Parts: sequence; C-alpha cells; structure tokens
Amino acid sequence: MIKKLYHGTKIYFDEPDLKKAKNRKDFGKGFYLTSNYDQAMRWAIKKLPNNDKNCTAYVYEYEFDTDNAKELHVLELLEYNKEWLDFITPNRHEGEKEIVYDLIYDRMADSTGDELVANIESYWHKEKSAEEVLKAIKFRNGEFDQYCFKTLKALNCLKRLCYIELYKLDKSPKIIGRH
Repeated sequence: MIKKLYHGTKIYFDEPDLKKAKNRKDFGKGFYLTSNYDQAMRWAIKKLPNNDKNCTAYVYEYEFDTDNAKELHVLELLEYNKEWLDFITPNRHEGEKEIVYDLIYDRMADSTGDELVANIESYWHKEKSAEEVLKAIKFRNGEFDQYCFKTLKALNCLKRLCYIELYKLDKSPKIIGRH
C-alpha cells in the first residue's frame, strides 16, 4: 500500500536532512509528516508574516511505500494514555537520548500548541497528574496525525512527488504554484 504524506515548512530543500532536525519535539529528532494536507498547510505558514508575498512556505508531497516500510522498527502510539505522555514529555524537555525506532506514528492532540505545551509542562513539573493532562488536551478521532521518520532507512521509504509554494494571505494559506 502506498500512502501520501505531507511536510509543511518555511524552508525550501531538495532532500530531508536528519542532521538539521530539531531534537526537542514529541518524538525527538526526525522528519515529521502528516497524512492531512490542510494540517501541513497550517504548519507551513505558521511563522510567516501575514499578507507578504515575498515570504513563502512550502508543502512537500511524498509517496510513502508502506510495503517497504515493513522492515522498519516502528512505534505506533495510537492511544493517548500515560505511556504516550511519558514518551513525549522527556523528549520535549531533555531531547531524545538515543534513536530506538526508525519511524514513530501517532494521532495528534486536539489542543492548540500553547495549551498542549502548558499541560505537558505541568505534568513534567508534577503539578498535574497524567489523568488531568490527558483530559485537558482532548483528542480528535484520527483527524490529524504525525509520522516521524527518524533514520535514513525510514526516509528511503519516501519518494517526493512535488512541492507547493504558498504564502499567508489574511491568516490563510494562498498557493503560488505547484512544482
């Protein structure tokens, strides 16, 4: 089975470079994608100034060959529970200590970024229990997801199809072109 995945960013690149990936993310260092095109568009324009055609962002479209991915060491975090919270919290605070998985997949929390960060901070500092945090950040029914490709072996399961160039117009993505 082949699935389409999208990566939204304000940076143009030809190939993903894991050396440039930031470490203090949900799953540590990696190349993050989603199956939700609209989510990738929001990721792309998030930090762009509004109504400035000279500041562009990109949504990269990839084909993910899931048949070839069967050789990967994959972690699926499909339930939002204490295990999930205990996995992402230290990654966000201390960074990943070692790469154990080639690919990590989960659905995304329903909270806004700031609300999610605040709740995870409260859990890290033992101000809130796992139950309180999980209740506060609510989850959609698989509407949004994220895939973190952590190794070259995992990246080799991706084939770039195209990229879309866009800018932020009245706080929404406006497509300039498809390449």
